[in-house]
Amino acid sequence: MNENQVLLMHSEESKYMSDKIFDQLIEKNYPISRLNIIRTIEKGDKLLRFEIPSPFYLLGKAAVYISSLTNDDAFIEIERINFALSHSGVYKKLFIIPYLGYSSSYRSIRSGEIVTCKTNNQMLSSLGSTDENTFFLFFDLHEPAILHYFEGSCIRAEIEGKNILSNTITKFIDDPEKLVFGSIHLYHSKWVNSYASMFHCPIALASGKFEQQSKCFGCVKLINEIYGNVKSKHVVVFDDLILSGSSMVTAVDAYIKAGADKVDLLASHIGIFDFDEIKALNSSQFNKIIVTNSHPITQTPIIQDSPKFVVVDISTEFVDAIISITKI
Repeated sequence: MNENQVLLMHSEESKYMSDKIFDQLIEKNYPISRLNIIRTIEKGDKLLRFEIPSPFYLLGKAAVYISSLTNDDAFIEIERINFALSHSGVYKKLFIIPYLGYSSSYRSIRSGEIVTCKTNNQMLSSLGSTDENTFFLFFDLHEPAILHYFEGSCIRAEIEGKNILSNTITKFIDDPEKLVFGSIHLYHSKWVNSYASMFHCPIALASGKFEQQSKCFGCVKLINEIYGNVKSKHVVVFDDLILSGSSMVTAVDAYIKAGADKVDLLASHIGIFDFDEIKALNSSQFNKIIVTNSHPITQTPIIQDSPKFVVVDISTEFVDAIISITKI
């Protein structure tokens, strides 16, 4: 490995993830240290400053910044961090993004609609990327094409969550012969089939449409039909990205109405901001909901203290990647 030290920093929301990654790297005797970011507000301006002992402290070092991009402020901060590191003398930058906000806006559906996910990613890759030593590392992207929204000489990659999620759901399978993997959308069939292939079980698909139903959920998916036999089965419903929980709630009801004995939910990300929506999801008829800790909302008591939520730590998925990338 290059003898230059590796510096680890994080957004305020992602401190929990940074702490877990840092502890694991220290256990591996990896030469890493913290770099504190001082955040202040002066005359209404949000300012950032690296807490460094000298102007030349960052020369020749590798920098790792961890941030779940949950809102516009997070996107602005990572853009500014990227630019500042590029002009501070670091030899390598690695941006770990467990959760990518605006992922559902990866295509234009309505006339005149701006593809926000693409514009955000182009902003990240074009500002401050001075050479090929800029890396962006994601976890379970909503759409594979998102990786191609970056421009310039930066390198981007995705870590898949299928193995860590499947290992967790295994603990809740009582009878493999009754297992069925289910979807909430027909276009999720590829995701669902990949999980079903791992467990050698059949799949079920839900078909329906979206309508405005309630103040709590807003636009709710109404499921008209379940394709596949779920009678007396244990259905594991997969969705990579839960943004309100409405589709999951209606899917649970539909699968139980179709005869399922037990329904568990499985998701790569949960990005619900409204606690009323979390309460509504929590009171649904499912048995367990397994989600990763990619989003800071999973650290709140309403999820941490719920007997239904099983939060899977994905920090381990990034540790080896950090070591490999900063050794290049």
